[in-house]
Amino acid sequence: MIAMMIIIFLFSAQKNDDSQVLSHSISDPVESFIESKSKKTFETQDEQTEHFKKLKDQLNTAVRKNAHVFLYSLLGLFMFLFVHSLCGDDYRAAVYTLFFCMFYAASDELHQRFVEARNGHFQDVCIDLFGTAVMLMLIYVVKAVKRRSEK
Repeated sequence: MIAMMIIIFLFSAQKNDDSQVLSHSISDPVESFIESKSKKTFETQDEQTEHFKKLKDQLNTAVRKNAHVFLYSLLGLFMFLFVHSLCGDDYRAAVYTLFFCMFYAASDELHQRFVEARNGHFQDVCIDLFGTAVMLMLIYVVKAVKRRSEK
């Protein structure tokens, strides 16, 4: 859990240019693949350039937002396991996990406001909380399947 918090903090501490380079390292190959397989025809070179610039921006945004979901789902998993080991109650562990991850996401976005060329966004807090909630639902489903199989 602490390792995930450190990882999230380090990603948030990156300057905007460094953060963009990292996300483009994932989105650029996907964009290149799509561009090479595209059958769409364009009337002008400018139209084609604009189309693929827009696609590149959308892919980069998707990579960045999915990174939020992924990192906070892992933080949610580790937090749930930690709290559950202390109290033994699924419901309380889930509630504490949601509150902790919400607080950490909000503090992380606040932290980003002090990083050069970065901004904190409430939307990202919501996306982070969504990642945590997805993991908690997955935990619930796995536990429910396990209980049924034990009967």
